[in-house]
Amino acid sequence: MRATFGENHKENHKVLLGIIGVNYKTASIQTREVLYTELSRAVAGGEAFRTVRARSIALVKTCHRIEMVALLPSEGEYGASPFKETEGHYVHLGRSALEHLLSVASGLESAVPFEPQIADQVENAEVYGEGKYSSVLRELLRLASSVGRRIRNVLDVPYRSLGTFTGELVSEFLSDGSRVLLVGSGSMAIDVARSLRSSGRDIRLYALTRRRELDWDVGHIFTVHWDRLDDLGKGGFDAVVSATKGPVAGDVLRRVIEGKRPEVVVDLSFPRSLDPSQVRDACGNYMNVDDVAEIAEKRFRISERELLVARSVIKGAVEESLEWLSERISAEETVRLIRSKAASAIEEELATAMTMLGRGLGPEGVLRKALERLANRLLHDLTENIRAIPENGDVTDASASPHGLEVVLAAGRVRQ
Repeated sequence: MRATFGENHKENHKVLLGIIGVNYKTASIQTREVLYTELSRAVAGGEAFRTVRARSIALVKTCHRIEMVALLPSEGEYGASPFKETEGHYVHLGRSALEHLLSVASGLESAVPFEPQIADQVENAEVYGEGKYSSVLRELLRLASSVGRRIRNVLDVPYRSLGTFTGELVSEFLSDGSRVLLVGSGSMAIDVARSLRSSGRDIRLYALTRRRELDWDVGHIFTVHWDRLDDLGKGGFDAVVSATKGPVAGDVLRRVIEGKRPEVVVDLSFPRSLDPSQVRDACGNYMNVDDVAEIAEKRFRISERELLVARSVIKGAVEESLEWLSERISAEETVRLIRSKAASAIEEELATAMTMLGRGLGPEGVLRKALERLANRLLHDLTENIRAIPENGDVTDASASPHGLEVVLAAGRVRQ
């Protein structure tokens, strides 16, 4: 009996691509943090492969979403969703999955529309699974990212990100002479710093970092290393923005907020780097990455023209990508099928030879006949499988042949 890729789908689909996930609109940040930890462990340990029966899996993790992108077996024998106990999860299959992946990579699904970082996060997602299939999945993620960048270039949208918007948001709480501490030294922290510098206010910027030197090109910034917290001084900070990987220890956090009650503390990290129970009562306003997204959604709107252009590019890219994906997968499936048939033929001929030897026939004659039959069978299977692939590479036509590959790209129904 076949199992569905997500129990909410009543129909079975023979597809090459499936996506299951949650985002900030469908699941709380607490739920996503737990899910990310469990899913990372399940994929790295192989449990997710046994559940989904996927050839290869990629984990796409951003501030606002966790998605598992899977290459599924073409015969349709894929399993259930590991998200099935998670409220608010969604499933995309086949064409719908590819459209969703391209929409995410372009920033259409982001709180700050067309943010450029999302394409990098999709392209650099961790990929697990069988070697050849993993290579195909990595190429697919790179293709999705290139489509996202192409859309931004066509629309010529100004550079904007969650970091730049956070800088604008924080600056509303500040005045000339305000002290701001940035925790972290990645691209998000850099965007926050540049946005604060362009606010028109005379702000003193501090960066708590593990790097010895920063090359941010944001004017003067006081650099404080993690092992020299005394350099923070005793004046405290008017605002704190954390965009670092990993949690900030409680004693470090207390050291950061002592001396002055910050007007605003923003945690842009996912998973969260600051303990909310320590921060909420110690500052005027506390926001996590979902709170920032909620505000961003009210300030940014995708125009009808932008949406029309983006959807048009995505539609064309979907057709090209489906053809490319089916060609790549067909090659892997053909090799897989030939190897499987070869192994079966060898076992069968070996069993036949052992039976003949048991009847007292001469070893030399038995071996010669077995090798002749085996060579003929392997050559026949190889020829039939090659004939099953049309010259134009459209493997969906090959499924009509009894020896063809059953690869059907079906549009999946979406639940979100």
